[in-house]
Amino acid sequence: MRSSGNVRVLKSADRGHDSHAWLDSWFTFSFSSYYHPDYNGFGPLKVINEDKIKAGKGFPMHAHSELEIFSYIVSGELHHEDSMGNKEVCKKGDVQFTSAGTGIKHSERNGQKSKNTHLLQIWVEPNQSKLVPSYATMNFADSDKKNKLCTIISSIDNEEETRSIKIHQDLTMFASILELDNSVTYHVAPGRKCLIQIVQKADDPCVCISHGPGEEIDAKGGDVLFVTTTKSKPVDLKITGKGKKTEFVLVMEHVLMSISAFVNKGFMVKDVKHIVVMVAFLTVPLYVVEMGHVLMLITAPVDQDIMVKDVMLIIVMVACITLHLYAVVMEHVLMSISVFVNKGFMVNSAKFITVMAMRIIPPLYVVEMEHAWMSINVHAKLDFMDKSAGHTTVMV
Repeated sequence: MRSSGNVRVLKSADRGHDSHAWLDSWFTFSFSSYYHPDYNGFGPLKVINEDKIKAGKGFPMHAHSELEIFSYIVSGELHHEDSMGNKEVCKKGDVQFTSAGTGIKHSERNGQKSKNTHLLQIWVEPNQSKLVPSYATMNFADSDKKNKLCTIISSIDNEEETRSIKIHQDLTMFASILELDNSVTYHVAPGRKCLIQIVQKADDPCVCISHGPGEEIDAKGGDVLFVTTTKSKPVDLKITGKGKKTEFVLVMEHVLMSISAFVNKGFMVKDVKHIVVMVAFLTVPLYVVEMGHVLMLITAPVDQDIMVKDVMLIIVMVACITLHLYAVVMEHVLMSISVFVNKGFMVNSAKFITVMAMRIIPPLYVVEMEHAWMSINVHAKLDFMDKSAGHTTVMV
């Protein structure tokens, strides 16, 4: 792995590799028996395998679930059959997409007699669990990709992209075929990241990728570039073809952190949720204070009692704020864990059950604290009143 600023380069030869009599595969991320601690996915993007399948061979019927799976056909044919009843022969330029959801089975094979099939197989974790399985294909001709970025995959929530396959994730995928000295540009906004995977071909074409003044990287077929930004600094990419025809895909993740699988509709919804939660937790202490004032009017006929009640309210207020901050920090920790180890419904369910428990337990804890302090207050008041009554009797 090589690094330059916000761009990391994984050289083609450094990828994982597995070769069989019928299949030659290169792995961008850990896959099957190949494992690399630095390459276990890139946000929701979990698999990019560059496969070359021998004629008449392929993957037998096998199962998938909780994944968005698509194949980008570079050359040759891919014969597809699945448990949903779909049968199709996908050819060069086709993108074949399966939302595995609750579970599907499919087989993929090269039905040609003498030629290899070359494809990129890509897996993405969806932002929702228990989806109904679905299937789609769409063709993108070389002319659609020639010296420009062609959108081939986009979020199901993105209504502006009408000619692309829709995915259940805040992610966009482009494809391009650059001729010699032609360029495309792409702006990676702050807080976002993207991946560029260059297709490996026989003539091993290359591109020059500029990502800032004096910052250039030469990349060849099979190389992978990881581009990340900070919350304040964007990256402007200029990709220039240095070979006869350089084909690549650019996968753009719109948000730096994967957000809750159940409420994810983008960053804005999560912001709204946190604003509502913050308002609620600011309102609850105010409600407690107001109730305390009412209780003081009822139960505090003497100054000493008011002082006890005031101390109780201060403690309740501090407890509310402290427990809320603790819940927020724990939720952030759980979200971070979910980003790296999210395997769908089970992890997200555990995360949300934990967060919900933490949201419920602090108010109950606060209520119990108030009851305890009220009990102390009542006993203190009664004791004071008894002593006052006894003193008055003596005086009489």
